[in-house]
Amino acid sequence: MLLLFPVAAGFLTQSPGPPVEGADRAAARLKAYQTLQAGNQKKLETYAITDASKGTFQIPIERAMDLIIPELNQHPPAPAGPIATPSPAPATPSPGGSP
Repeated sequence: MLLLFPVAAGFLTQSPGPPVEGADRAAARLKAYQTLQAGNQKKLETYAITDASKGTFQIPIERAMDLIIPELNQHPPAPAGPIATPSPAPATPSPGGSP
């Protein structure tokens, strides 16, 4: 039994790790991530027309916060209502009479 532990430990330490990605695949993933981040940053910092027929526009996040904060400060938060707890289910007697 004592010999089983060193054998198992040796087997587990020699098992191959996760497969290593190729450098080209890692570079492609990094480029895709950077492109996504750049697009997200652009959306956060620029003005744009999203749907002119509906009158929806994109504004920078800083400007949106400057516009909405005074409106939110006019209405203090209301306290939450009580949480309704379910009523306990009535106990049904067992067919035998006693538990």
